[in-house]
Amino acid sequence: MVRWKMEGLIQRYEETTGSSIKATQLMREANLSPSTTYLVLRGEPLRISLKSIDSLLSFFSQYLGPLQISDLIEFEVEQQS
Repeated sequence: MVRWKMEGLIQRYEETTGSSIKATQLMREANLSPSTTYLVLRGEPLRISLKSIDSLLSFFSQYLGPLQISDLIEFEVEQQS
């Protein structure tokens, strides 16, 4: 399963900048649609374009330095019951 790692990025952003990030700021500065922004911040799975991934990484890289896709999302093999 692919999972978002937004909580960690947001925490690093807040520690680095000393301010919290608002959904509207992320939407505007990363050029995301309102629905994509909402789902990403909630950590919900969605289809997302490479352009949106690039935009998110570019936004956070401005404040946190160079990032990789693995800083944004991760893949975890689901255990079979």
